[in-house]
Amino acid sequence: MPNDFPRDRPHLLLRGNGETEPYRRPNQVMSPPPLPARDRAAHAAALELAVGTALAAARQQSVARDAAIAAGTPGFYLEIQLPATERSGIDQLADRRQRMEVVAVREPAEPGAPLFASVFVPAQAENYYLRKIEAYRTQETST
Repeated sequence: MPNDFPRDRPHLLLRGNGETEPYRRPNQVMSPPPLPARDRAAHAAALELAVGTALAAARQQSVARDAAIAAGTPGFYLEIQLPATERSGIDQLADRRQRMEVVAVREPAEPGAPLFASVFVPAQAENYYLRKIEAYRTQETST
C-alpha cells in the first residue's frame, strides 16, 4: 500500500478516487415555511382567560397561606401546558429579570400528548404573562 495520504482515519480508504475542491453552497433559495394563519384576538382572549383564572387561584392560595410558616420569596407556581411540538418554547416561559424560572418539565405520557412546564412566578411579576398576552394582541411584529 503506497503511503501517499495520512492514515489517521483508518475507517476511510480512498485510492485515486476523487479530487479536492472547495465547498460551494447549492444555488437554491432556502426560505422557511409561512406562518400559520391565526385569529390573534380570539387566541389572546382564550390565553387571557386561562392566565387570569390561574392568577385568581394563586392569589386565593397566597391569602390562605399561614404567614408564620411562609419562607423564601413570595410567589406561586404556575403549570403551563404546551403542545409537544413546541418544546423550544419552554425556555421562553422564564424571565431572569423578573426572577421567574422554569422549575420542572413533565414529559408527555403518550406520543402527541402535551407537555407541562412548572414556572415559579414571584409575587412582583404576577402580571408578566398578562402583559405579554396584551402585547401579542396589539403589537404587529415581523416574527
